[in-house]
Amino acid sequence: MPTTLTPAQVRDTFKQGLDAAKLDPKVQAFWGADPQYYLPDRKEIELFLLHNINFQPGGLGTGFDCDDFAYAVKGLIGIWNLNRAGMQTSWCVGVIFGRFSWMPGEHAANWYIDKKGIIHLFEPQDHSFHTLQECLGDVKLVLL
Repeated sequence: MPTTLTPAQVRDTFKQGLDAAKLDPKVQAFWGADPQYYLPDRKEIELFLLHNINFQPGGLGTGFDCDDFAYAVKGLIGIWNLNRAGMQTSWCVGVIFGRFSWMPGEHAANWYIDKKGIIHLFEPQDHSFHTLQECLGDVKLVLL
């Protein structure tokens, strides 16, 4: 597996992963602005979370809730890459809205694709890692 993917390759990998998880998403948007995306491994994501994310779990009601956590992680990974990791491409990390086994109702979380082409989910509020199979469906939005 390469260490980077094009936006089209990311989209195809994600669609194949959703198909394998027997999900029927009605994804409203999937777009990548960069020509290539770096495929991080779990240790790199964990290091980023350890040094960058000190959120108060639970947020502030709807003033800072799951989608705000997920967007903040997406943005801060870019800053982490710029200031510390130094990769020449953006990281293949995004935001996903759907239903998940670890949270009741609709929820926003983060995802990444690793160097083996496997899609992983992680919870920005508590730093827990999950498999794509823990997505229960109703995927409404996937952002890269």
